[in-house]
Amino acid sequence: MSNDDAVAMAWSILVRLQSAIEDEDHASLSELFDDEAVVIGTSAHSSGREEVDAYLAAVLAEPGTFHWEWRDVLVFHEAPGVLGFSSFGDLVVSGRQRTERSPFRLTVVALEHPGGWAIRQFHGSLLSP
Repeated sequence: MSNDDAVAMAWSILVRLQSAIEDEDHASLSELFDDEAVVIGTSAHSSGREEVDAYLAAVLAEPGTFHWEWRDVLVFHEAPGVLGFSSFGDLVVSGRQRTERSPFRLTVVALEHPGGWAIRQFHGSLLSP
């Protein structure tokens, strides 16, 4: 895979992730993660299908809506069946009375499966003030 193809694949993973979040579709969101995934957030982590699914359900149950506004995608690893990338941008959270924007950074390692790419490691966090 060329670097341009790897960057395009990383963007497509981010688009699928955002689409599942916007649709509040737990099944589609869950399918984006490998059965042995590790999800690391600002204040918690989860590993394995059961914990990751519970974390994703909790994210979808949060009041309000959120989306990411990514500025950059940097591929740091590409090998047959494995893609590692980082992305930087903002997390935008909209509630009933206000919208908050916070700098956000993300690192993903994805594995290619017969049905497409699945996230094995997701480390996303807000920047400290």
